Amino acid sequence: MAESSLSTIEPTRMEAACAASGQAGLLDRLAGFRLRQAQIAIANALLDVTQPYGLTVTQFGVLALIAERPGINQTDLGVELGIDRSTMVAVIDRLQNRDLVVRQASPRDRRSYALALSGEGAALLHELTPKIEARDRDVLRTLTRKEREQLIGMLARIGR
Repeated sequence: MAESSLSTIEPTRMEAACAASGQAGLLDRLAGFRLRQAQIAIANALLDVTQPYGLTVTQFGVLALIAERPGINQTDLGVELGIDRSTMVAVIDRLQNRDLVVRQASPRDRRSYALALSGEGAALLHELTPKIEARDRDVLRTLTRKEREQLIGMLARIGR
């Protein structure tokens, strides 16, 4: 597994300056800024796992959600993952071209496709999942188990 910048977390210059002055800067007080910094760090860490397989973190998320909800259509998948329609079509096209996802006529709506993982897609997801879970635990290693659970719960509340 490739090492990321998370293996040696050091304070940023802004954090060091704020600590030295005893004051928090504007950005340090903004949850959105801190969430974005955390999202970038986590996405980069997970990309260390997915990239050798030729996948983006988003593509991994798409595979995971299709596995959890077989038959989901592209529109619902995009809504669930916060991906706009045209981007979702392109993501599914790439996964289908790699024989990881299968589009099938939807039994409920002739205008949409039901999505499923191919055998190869299911096998890849099965191989990647424990690696992603391990990397996720590594990223959050400075938090206790209870803190991790609380963080995930709070993020779920904010994201809904």
